[in-house]
Amino acid sequence: MIDISNAINALHPENSFVLRNNDYSQIEWVNPPKNPATLEQVNAKLKDLQAEYDALQYQRDRALAFPSWQEQLDLQYWDKKNGTK
Repeated sequence: MIDISNAINALHPENSFVLRNNDYSQIEWVNPPKNPATLEQVNAKLKDLQAEYDALQYQRDRALAFPSWQEQLDLQYWDKKNGTK
């Protein structure tokens, strides 16, 4: 789930903050940036991050549909070893 804290982290990766109620007006900077992002910039970044996340849905679905490559290699090894292939 992409939320406002992901957008703030993407815009200010070097700065720490506390965000209450997922509300930008309730942000408390632990080490404030010199030029904190505006709400409009945060919303734009949030939209970009959500689009990137949505674009990778196919990959997430495929990863769930098949065993890991490690498991597949293990199955191939044991099939070859046991002659079960």
